[in-house]
Amino acid sequence: MSGVREFLHPVEHYLRHGQESLATSRFLEGLRGIKFDNPTRFRMYEHVISLFLRHKYAVSAALIYSRMTAEGFTASMSLRVQMSVLRLALTSPDESALLEHLRAAFQQKSFNEAHLRDLLNFLVNIMQCEPVFIDTVVRTFLGTRKSDYTLKSATVSLLVRIHGNAGSVVAAQNWIADHKPATPQPYTDLLDALASADPVNKDAYKWIVGH
Repeated sequence: MSGVREFLHPVEHYLRHGQESLATSRFLEGLRGIKFDNPTRFRMYEHVISLFLRHKYAVSAALIYSRMTAEGFTASMSLRVQMSVLRLALTSPDESALLEHLRAAFQQKSFNEAHLRDLLNFLVNIMQCEPVFIDTVVRTFLGTRKSDYTLKSATVSLLVRIHGNAGSVVAAQNWIADHKPATPQPYTDLLDALASADPVNKDAYKWIVGH
């Protein structure tokens, strides 16, 4: 594993300093010169693609992903969905087509809420999607589940933070009210959102206490 860390260190360094092209070339050229076993190679691809996405270098992430699939690797469900959304958005930025594509992904048995949260973070942080669209994506996911399905607390918390950052406190409240999270974290996130967006909203504070 020390060899892997040494290999990835300069890539991470370039990314931290905004040198996208150097990071990309260092990774791809390095792969050609160093032999890793397939499990290690797979983990490196997944790790590096996630790194590029975290630094908002989506096009380079897509390039490395293409190299990964060309080598015969099948990415994790989470990464496959994110990359397919990116490709579709770049070629045909039609909202209805994107939602149909996501509905098909959500219907796969292996797709779960952890994958949904990864996707929502990707849509917000990389694709710069508005909260209204995020809500539509989540409702599309819920449409592929049973009618009594409720979102996990972690997912509700994420939605609260997304809406809180946008100043849409009422929308955040609605997700809590609809899914009644079992842990206090969504309520804590809502309090944080109120403190930033609307600290004098007494009705919202009373609503939290009442729930």
